[in-house]
Amino acid sequence: MGAVTSASLGKKVAVVERKKIGGTCVNVGCIPADAALSNVSLSHYSGNGGFASPIKVDFALNIKRAKEISEKTAELAQSVLDSLGVDVISGNGSVKSGGVKVNGQELEASSVVIATGARHDLAPLKGVDPSRILTVDKFWELEDVPQSVVVYQGGAPSIRGLEIGQLLASSGAEVIVVDENDSLFPQFDQELTGALRQALESNGLKFDMGAKVKGLSENSISYEVESAEKRIEFDAIVPSHAWLPNTEGLGLDDLGVKTKNGFVIVDDHCRTNLPWLYAIGEAASYKGATRAMYMGKAAALNAAGIDFPVNHQLLPSGLYTVPQFAEVGLTEKAAVASGIDYVVGTSNLGYNEKAMALGATEGMVKLIFDKKGKILGGGLVGYDAEELISHLALAIKLGATARDLAYSGYEHATVSEAIADASSRALLSLS
Repeated sequence: MGAVTSASLGKKVAVVERKKIGGTCVNVGCIPADAALSNVSLSHYSGNGGFASPIKVDFALNIKRAKEISEKTAELAQSVLDSLGVDVISGNGSVKSGGVKVNGQELEASSVVIATGARHDLAPLKGVDPSRILTVDKFWELEDVPQSVVVYQGGAPSIRGLEIGQLLASSGAEVIVVDENDSLFPQFDQELTGALRQALESNGLKFDMGAKVKGLSENSISYEVESAEKRIEFDAIVPSHAWLPNTEGLGLDDLGVKTKNGFVIVDDHCRTNLPWLYAIGEAASYKGATRAMYMGKAAALNAAGIDFPVNHQLLPSGLYTVPQFAEVGLTEKAAVASGIDYVVGTSNLGYNEKAMALGATEGMVKLIFDKKGKILGGGLVGYDAEELISHLALAIKLGATARDLAYSGYEHATVSEAIADASSRALLSLS
C-alpha cells in the first residue's frame, strides 16, 4: 500500500522483496485464511435447514482453492505495481544513510520505509519435534489433516492460531486450545471474546484456559488447569504466542535507529528518530495487515510532505473464524482504566431477524458510549462481523452518537440492524 500510494503521488519507487509480493497477508495470512474459512462458514450455516444434508468441507480442495486465490491476489498486486512503474527487486536489503543496499547495489532514496514484518517466536515450543510445529507457512503445505492438534496460546496471542485451529477442526481434527491466559485474547473486549469462545465451543473446539504449562516433549504438552494435571499427545501444535520482528541484518544499529526488543520505535506519523526513515506494521510492533496497510499509506503521505497521523484506535481488529469477531476503538476495560464515565449498549443476534434467517444467531453487538452519547468503541461477534465493523470505525471517526446510530436508516432485514438495537438500548441509559 505504501508503494502504491507513493507511486500514485508521482514518486519514483522501488520495492525490495525478500520472498513474495504481498507478504504474509497475501501469501500465508489473511487472504488464504479468509478464503478457506469462507467455505467453513458455508458448511456451518448450510446445516441450519433447507439442504438435504449439510455441505462438508473437503480439506484438500479447500486449501487448493485458498492457495489459488492467494496466488491470484499476488499476481494482481504485481500488475498494479507494474502499471505504476514500481521497480521490484528480489533480495535481502539493508538500510544505509540515504538509501538501501541490496544485491551489492546501492539505491539512493529520499525516504525509506521498513516493512519487514515478523515471524513466530518458537522459544515456547522448545523440545517439540520441529516437523510437528504448524506455523502459518507450514499450514498451507499440508496434504493431510493431523488428527490431534493443540493450539498453544500465551501472552497476546496471534489471531491466526485460532483460525488455523478451526480450519482443522472443520475437517475432522480434534483441536484443543491450551491458553496460558485466563481469558481468550486478553487484548480484546472480554464480553465479546467470551461470546466468541462459547460459539466456537459449540462448534467443536475445546478450550483449557489459564493453563500452567509444565513441559513439552516431541509430541506432547503437560499442564495444570483448575488444579488438574493434564498431558495431551498431539500430531501437530500451532504456535500462538508473541512474534519476533524481522529487523536483524537491516543495519539499524549502525544508523542509531531506536528500537525496543528488536521492534522499530515510530511516532504517530510512522517516522523513526531519523527523519527520512519510516517503519510500519509488525516491524514497528503493530500487528496485522490492517495496520500495516494503513501505516504504509500514512508513511508514504508523510514522506511526501502530506501530514497524515495514524490513530490506531480507529483501526479495526478481527478474526475470520465462524462466527467472525471484530472490534474497534475503546474496549470497556480501557474505558474503565481511563476513568471515562460510559454506558454500554448490547444486542443479542438471537433476536435479529436476518441472523435467524441465516441460521447465524450466535453472537452479539456491543457498543461503548460516553455520557454525552458519543461512540467510543464497539465490536461484534457473528455473521459478517468483519464487514460490519467498518460502520463502527467510521462512526467513531465522525463522532457519531447513540442517537445517530439508533435513528439512521437500516435496510430490513439485515444483521446491521443489531447496531441500531444496541444503540437504542444505550439511549435508555443516557436518558
